[in-house]
Amino acid sequence: MLKKWGILLGVAAAAVALMATKKATDAIRLKFSFAGVSVKWEGITPILNLKFGISNVTTSEYIVQALAGDVYLNNKYLGSISTFDPITIKPLGLSYTTVNLRVSLAGIVDQIKAILNKEISGVVAFRGAVTVAGVSLPVSVQQNLV
Repeated sequence: MLKKWGILLGVAAAAVALMATKKATDAIRLKFSFAGVSVKWEGITPILNLKFGISNVTTSEYIVQALAGDVYLNNKYLGSISTFDPITIKPLGLSYTTVNLRVSLAGIVDQIKAILNKEISGVVAFRGAVTVAGVSLPVSVQQNLV
C-alpha cells in the first residue's frame, strides 16, 4: 500500500512539474510593445513615462513578476528602469503598465527638448527582461517619437 502511494505521489509531482514547465514555455508567447511614450517635467528635469502594452494570445492567465532593463534615446543610454509590482495579464487580452524614468543628463535633456520641438526625430528603445511564471524572458521594443 505504501509503495502504491509513493507511485501516485511521484506521478502527481511529475504532472505538476509538466504543467509548470508548459506555463513557463507558453509565457514566451506574450508580446511586448510600447503603448505610448510621453514626457512630463518636474522643474528642469524631464520624466519619461514609458507605457508598455503586453498582449496575451494564449488561454492562460499570467502574472508578470518583474520588468527591468535599459532605456535608450537615439542609441544613447538614458538609464535603467524596473518595476516589481505584479501585473496580471488576462487570457486573450491586452494589459498595460507604465514605468517612469527620471532623466538628469544635460545632453539628453537638450535632445528631448529638440524632439518635443520637432527639430529632430527620436527613437526610444527598451532592452531588458521580464519575469513570468518564474522564468526570465528577454524583451526588446522601440518606438519612433514625433
